[in-house]
Amino acid sequence: MDLISVFSKKADHYDRYRWGYAPESIAMILKTTGINTGSTVVDLGAGSGILTSHLAGEVGKLVAVEANPEMRRVLAERLSEHSALDILGERAEFTGLPDRFADLITIAQAIHWFDPEPARAEIMRIAKLDGWLAVLRNYGADEQLNCAIEDVFTEENGCEPAVITNRPAWKPMAFFFGDGHFERKIFPFVEKMTRERFIGALSTASYAPNAGHPLYKHFAQTAGEVFDMFSQDGVLANPVKTELYLGQVLKRDRDGFATQF
Repeated sequence: MDLISVFSKKADHYDRYRWGYAPESIAMILKTTGINTGSTVVDLGAGSGILTSHLAGEVGKLVAVEANPEMRRVLAERLSEHSALDILGERAEFTGLPDRFADLITIAQAIHWFDPEPARAEIMRIAKLDGWLAVLRNYGADEQLNCAIEDVFTEENGCEPAVITNRPAWKPMAFFFGDGHFERKIFPFVEKMTRERFIGALSTASYAPNAGHPLYKHFAQTAGEVFDMFSQDGVLANPVKTELYLGQVLKRDRDGFATQF
């Protein structure tokens, strides 16, 4: 399975319906790292630019690395007014960027799709000495709702679990920080969704059927039934958590040489 093309037919939906990240998590990244208009930031696996858009305007140079051409198209449309943004059609494992390039490297949900060993090597290569790595992930915090959503993602509803099983084997988050020091913070927020937005968000999952799939109507119907169970007055208030991992991947020792944590 070509993992790059998994989201090709989902790019517009992804941009429209995927959750953003807790504003407090972005504020912590900016405050802790000291990133400013003189800094260079690289967003790996930028997708449609959901995380990238939080950084645009905050830094001097912003590079979004995204291998999927449809995602890059949406990203370019979303952030067309930002002249400091460069978009690269490369993989996170082999960006082609210079050594010691980035003051900060950011990664969002796409980290699950990276080949861990070459991705880590690339992070270590392009990070400046004393450079930072920030990884953000969202997940729902209502266990009853989460279980009901899991019941929507079945093969009977057109879902393809093989998409997940074909992803690279997962590594603990510490692996990407050189098995070393980082902070983990949780930022809760509430994502308020209409019926359309709820079904749309579920349809952005890599293994969910696209709108043209013969079972998509059944998928949407089942998702709608979950919405009806958990919503009030046409709105589902979903408690969500942004999980942030933040640390320096390379540090200078007292003689000025790089030390990997």
